[in-house]
Amino acid sequence: MKDGKIQYLVRVVELEPCRQSYGWELCRDDGSIVIQRSTQAFATRAEALAGSVQAAAPLALWASASESSDASQTTHVPARLNRL
Repeated sequence: MKDGKIQYLVRVVELEPCRQSYGWELCRDDGSIVIQRSTQAFATRAEALAGSVQAAAPLALWASASESSDASQTTHVPARLNRL
């Protein structure tokens, strides 16, 4: 927790026993608390990261909305997707 704010991170991990597939873990604070894991295996790290977006987006959007003290104020989060 930094400055009293909860932080989240997405960690892409190799799945056991076959190291040719990947999954993701959604972690809280310093990464020691896993709050959600993927139930699907992905062929590449990029696919696993893209698969994590659905789980991570509500947390990111909720955190942005809760930081605003004025309910009528809209928080815009810039986003950019680069092609790999």
